[in-house]
Amino acid sequence: MVNQREQNRIQYLDVLRCVACLAVVMIHVSMSFTDATYFSVDFWIGNVLESVSRVGVPLFVMISGALLLDERHYFSEKKNVSRILKMAGFYFSWSLFYCILLASFSIMKGNGVPKFRDLMAQFVKGYYHLWFIYLIIGIYIILPFLRLWVNKKNSNMVFRFICIAFVYYFFVSYCFQILDAFGVDIEMAQTALPLFNLQYFGGYTAYFILGWYLHNFEIPKKWRRLIYCVGMAGLAFTIYMTFFCYVKTGNNQLFYNNFGLNIFVQSVAIYVLIYHLVEKDGTKEYKFCIFISKYSLGIYAIHPAVKAILTYILQGADMGNAFTKLLLVYFSTLICSICIIWMAKRIPLIKKIV
Repeated sequence: MVNQREQNRIQYLDVLRCVACLAVVMIHVSMSFTDATYFSVDFWIGNVLESVSRVGVPLFVMISGALLLDERHYFSEKKNVSRILKMAGFYFSWSLFYCILLASFSIMKGNGVPKFRDLMAQFVKGYYHLWFIYLIIGIYIILPFLRLWVNKKNSNMVFRFICIAFVYYFFVSYCFQILDAFGVDIEMAQTALPLFNLQYFGGYTAYFILGWYLHNFEIPKKWRRLIYCVGMAGLAFTIYMTFFCYVKTGNNQLFYNNFGLNIFVQSVAIYVLIYHLVEKDGTKEYKFCIFISKYSLGIYAIHPAVKAILTYILQGADMGNAFTKLLLVYFSTLICSICIIWMAKRIPLIKKIV
């Protein structure tokens, strides 16, 4: 028998969350391949797959905006404080787990136990993927203020906010970063831009509000086609410019920036595409996506540990070509992570932190 919570699930958001989860795991598996020599097969396989997957974090934030800013979504200060405390506990537990894991690896490699101060610094900073938990806590903190004006009555104001964010943060600011990376002298422009103090119109807040907007206002068909074309162009741009920038400057990360115009248009295209594909066929059930969606936060938390352990075990093993190796590590990491979280969810003392 299906419970009320299952019946109230928004299927396209489950599909999006599943896509975002799979994409983030792919980013963390493929990123080691993009450090290879830029003309190597390893680099190109890693570059293509990471470019496709870079929509993961923006999608997670947009999904949160679609749900938490919804006027039909029950909101109370007490419930919001509870969310913040829950995520703080989640961070504490997982950061402690990764400190123990890193100390264990250090001992196994013969480097001894890390200094207590180093472990404390690592605990506060978190493992490389736990920054996202800080982001979520920050979103929860500003959520009551955003809900005061992000609503259908103020839809024109919300749209203007998104437009300003697009122009200032995702286009102009990012263009300056690119020009600076390629050695173009833009000192005067870089000095002038911050004087506008428009930092509020950008960052993940823009993605958060954009998620609400796309959830509540349908994009006309002619505009959807344009969004899909621009999204594909953004993907091609990400792939090629990552290669070009790597060759010219040695930087292979600039065009993977979540605040870049290319990643922005890719993320919007995927969101709009899945919204219309899933919502159009309301009778179809996406059981796999719902399953992954329910365990996505736990999978996000555990998968770097699984990847690190598998990499340690498989080091030196002959796994064929680069593509076979990447897929083997990816699917092994994903399947093991899913199994661990599925089992952990059935343990009373652990299920609250996974």
